[in-house]
Parts: sequence; structure tokens; C-alpha cells
Amino acid sequence: MAEDVTTLLQALSQYETQLSQVQLAVAASPPGPDCDSLVSLQSDIEELILLTRENLMSIQKQMKERGLPTEAGDASHSDKGSSEQTGTADHFDKEYALLKAELEEVEATHDSAPETVQGGSTADIQEDLDALQGMKCQAPHKCRWGDVTYHNALVCGAELTSSVRSMDQIQVRVMFTNPVQQDMLPCPYYLEGACRFSDEQCRFSHGELVDLSSLKEYKEPDFSAVRPGVRVLVKGDDNLWHGAVVLTCSSKTKCEVKLESSGKAKEVDLHWILPLGDAQASEDSSSDESSGDELAIGVDPVLVKQPLFTTPASPAFRDWEKHTRVS
Repeated sequence: MAEDVTTLLQALSQYETQLSQVQLAVAASPPGPDCDSLVSLQSDIEELILLTRENLMSIQKQMKERGLPTEAGDASHSDKGSSEQTGTADHFDKEYALLKAELEEVEATHDSAPETVQGGSTADIQEDLDALQGMKCQAPHKCRWGDVTYHNALVCGAELTSSVRSMDQIQVRVMFTNPVQQDMLPCPYYLEGACRFSDEQCRFSHGELVDLSSLKEYKEPDFSAVRPGVRVLVKGDDNLWHGAVVLTCSSKTKCEVKLESSGKAKEVDLHWILPLGDAQASEDSSSDESSGDELAIGVDPVLVKQPLFTTPASPAFRDWEKHTRVS
């Protein structure tokens, strides 16, 4: 029975990696039949993950009833799954608190045993940072006009060196899930490990490095707020998300919106619409005249529906390339 748990945990980890890669392809693809197929594939993988977690918890429950020991890793992974189903806030808070405690331990004991303690503690910290990989959050982005705005994003990985002594020194690389500017748009060549440009030279995003301590809690979008007159973001053919106002909701799956930049009306599938919060709408209105459409839609918080994450040039991503290649 313990072997069954191990097998399920390995399968669950693989499914979650595949889901992240498909989610990234969804975010980088323009609306159309190919993207709709990816959305359907994403839904299938999410259902498979849910069934695997239920099976895992059922086996663990049977083991506890029989008095059999369950590994700490199993419980940790199960807890993580439950956290993801109810929201990512608790998971983020726990990981952040654990990292902070371990860094304080490194700092307190470094003088007495610098090499041994530092090496072991850094490994523990790296393990906790790896657990943040793929986590949804809100991350800061500095606009061209100097303002810092928060947008929902996914953590791609952490930058941890041996010189880290506090939380303020840890940086993570994030990908923004609803880019409103070209420099926030994930570079498809970089995601395949084939971009010829450096992070600074590429017009698109290779992931943005931000302080771990600057991350904020992810906020789920309220799609019940989508109704005529409400300001939203809609995904355009350029893969960027643009400000618009809902005109009509003809069905449960489609809405007609008016783009703020061009004034044109278009019909959009509901899953390509992201409602904006009340605070954002009022702040947008006061800034439209001075900064134009980009500033109007780049204000804290930008809510997201489709998360994205992948590891550049990973073998798993290349295996899924036939499903996710962007034309």
C-alpha cells in the first residue's frame, strides 16, 4: 500500500508539471481553435489531478485506520493539494514563514559553524523555495513611466546563493499571467530554450526577478461581477490584455465588449474576459488622461484566470511541444 502512495505521488507531480506547461501555452496563444483545444486539455488534466488526489487521500486514510505509518512527505503533498483546492493564500503564508524561520537559524548560527550550518540550512531553504515553484501570487512590475503596479503571476523559480542571510535577499523569477504590455509577454522562444537574445535585449519577457518579500497574496477573480457597464480586460490577437467595457452578456459563455483603445465592439468568449476590481476601476478612471490605455489597465490588482508556468528548455516541456507550440 505504501508503494501505491509513492506511485500516486510521482504521477501527481508529473500531472502538475504538465498542467503548468499547458497553462503557459494557453496564456501565450491567441484566441482561436488551437487555444480552445489547449483549454480543453487543461481541463482534462485538472480533472485527472483531482481524481489522483482523491485516490491518494483514500489510500492514506485506509493506512491510518490500519495503524500503518504514512510518510511525512505524503501528508505534506496532500496538504498542498487541499490548499490549492481552497486557495493558495495559506500555502504561500506557510512556505514564507518556514523560509523566514530557516534563514533566521542560518543567521544566528553562522558565526559559530559557518560552513557546516550554512550548507545544510541552505539546502533546506532551497527545498522550501522549490515548493513555491508554480505558486500563484501578485508580483510587482515597474512600468515604463516609473509607477510600480501589481499583477497576478506565477513563480517560475528562485534565485538563491550561499550569501543569502535574510528574506530580503531572496529573489524569485515570475511570469505575469495576463500581460498588458509587451515587456510582460512571455517569450515563446525562451520558453522553448531557443531565444537568441539576453534577458535585457529581448523585447519579450524571460521572467521578471522580484524580491520574495514583495510578493502578495493571489486574488481570485469574481466572474459574477461581469455584467453590462463593468470594466474588464480582454485578451487580444496580440496576446496582450486590453481594457474594455462590457456591453451585453448574450449567454453564459460569451459577452460583447467595447475596447477602450479603439472604441470598437467585439464578441468575446467569457474565458478571455477578466473583471477588474472596484478600486482598480476608480484608479483607472483618474489616470486615463495622463497615461493612455496602458496605464488604464495596469493598476493593482490585475486579476487573472489562466495561470502560467514552465521551466525553460525542460525535457517535459519539449515532450508536450506538439500540444503547445505557438504558430
